[in-house]
Amino acid sequence: MCAGHPLRSRLGHYRRSPQTEKDFCPTLLLFLECVYQLHQQQPSLLELNALLLLMVAQHAQTLLFGTFLCNCEAERRRLDLRGHTESLWSYINADVEEYKNPFYAPERVDQNKVYANPTLIRMRPWEELHMRWLLPMLNNKKSGPDENVT
Repeated sequence: MCAGHPLRSRLGHYRRSPQTEKDFCPTLLLFLECVYQLHQQQPSLLELNALLLLMVAQHAQTLLFGTFLCNCEAERRRLDLRGHTESLWSYINADVEEYKNPFYAPERVDQNKVYANPTLIRMRPWEELHMRWLLPMLNNKKSGPDENVT
């Protein structure tokens, strides 16, 4: 992001028009989905957990943090985002232990090879992200008819 990935344009954080519509492409969200799938297949590979991925994916869209509001560092400086918004990274770093993966095993990671199986049978839906609004409703429903009714 510091290297200048155009987050604002790619995530669509501006008024849409035919001219700006062509820039929209949720590359960051696609990348996070890939990392999530890798994390599901190889839980000891990543030092940080899926909750961190979820936080980044959610807040890339919520605009609660200034982290994803601009296209480049120069734009961030010009708008003085550090003085006017909180960084998602500062928020995460304040409680970094919550985002650490307890299964992380650096001694088991081959730095030269990372394998992921892209077949559908190995893929897991990222329910915490894609179904986050539906899951509370499903969990609150009764599982069947009331047994006390006669």
